[in-house]
Amino acid sequence: MISGLTLLLFVVCMLIGACVGTLSGLLGIGGGLVVVPALTFLLPVFGISPTVVMPIALATSLATIVLTSSASAWRHFRLGNVHVEAVKALVPGMMLGGGLGAGLADLLPPDWLPRLFGVIVLVMAVQMLLNRRVYQARPLPHWWQLSAAGTVIGTLSSLAGIGGGSFTVPYLHWRGVNMHQAIGSASAGGAVLAFGAMISFVWLGWQQTEPYHHSVSDTCIYPRCSGWFPRLCG
Repeated sequence: MISGLTLLLFVVCMLIGACVGTLSGLLGIGGGLVVVPALTFLLPVFGISPTVVMPIALATSLATIVLTSSASAWRHFRLGNVHVEAVKALVPGMMLGGGLGAGLADLLPPDWLPRLFGVIVLVMAVQMLLNRRVYQARPLPHWWQLSAAGTVIGTLSSLAGIGGGSFTVPYLHWRGVNMHQAIGSASAGGAVLAFGAMISFVWLGWQQTEPYHHSVSDTCIYPRCSGWFPRLCG
């Protein structure tokens, strides 16, 4: 029997998902930039302890990105817009960075995480503002350089609950990958990054002694992911 509180939360999360989908379509932004702040405000209203609100918000955002980025990556792959060699080099570092970010989030005091999220978003905004989109075809750097960059991208993205496209696309473009392939490769890498970070958050959450309602994050995931199937088929 679904309680009235759970049903209300489901409806609110559906509205958040609709808002995120609209903004993503209009502006091309990732869902984490909207989902994380929304859940940070929403979850305490439904009785979730403030000490676990931010980790739940980050993990829930990453869980939705696994599906949406996978669907987007598959579509880009079918169009030939995924630079396979770049993705192969980036993914190990992204997986490592995703785990490092989740571990760092677990170690930091709860009140630091929202501030850190704000700083990362501010860095992303400045990077986009200053990006001159200078493109010059050139060979990719050595795999370890790409993997090291992937580690940094994965760590920052995990701490912000995002797929990392805002970092990966300009980095690959700067490294000589054309914009279409940079976007497709960022989607592929973002799906793997989000999966690794999500699993790390889940594992770390199981180690916590303070109980919280798993149904809350589950309730928020399903409405947010309702638009992944059309992306896959499109």
